[in-house]
Amino acid sequence: MLFETPPLDWLIGYRLESLIRREYDWLFCFDRQVQISVGCLWRLLADSRICCTSEDDGLLFGDAAPVDAATYFNRRIAGTAIQSVELLDGTLDLTIRFENGLTLQIIPSSARYEAWQIDHISGSILLAIGGGDLAVRGQPPGAA
Repeated sequence: MLFETPPLDWLIGYRLESLIRREYDWLFCFDRQVQISVGCLWRLLADSRICCTSEDDGLLFGDAAPVDAATYFNRRIAGTAIQSVELLDGTLDLTIRFENGLTLQIIPSSARYEAWQIDHISGSILLAIGGGDLAVRGQPPGAA
């Protein structure tokens, strides 16, 4: 069942500018000053198949150089607009589909730690709290 409140449709059309690897999390930067910070597993899908995950970052897999997940992700997604957003009730799995057919899945992996957070310059925040609870502060853009 999809989580209905608050709707995340306001994110449709936002373009991903870049993914940045920070010391303890990942920062997905979108235009119009929206950011999603992610402290859990994320994965990129192409044709319903996993092509890169946050857990691949820094691993060799027998190659000459380790995987740079941010660089790989940015090459595939940067500049692409969001087509749809789904939030799964209970687990707060976040699925973002892009216009180029690729899908970003953000998958909370702890019953205690905060998994992800959506920030907007207006001050609105959605925070995926451990255990599947969602904290909401402020109003997203265009909300009444």
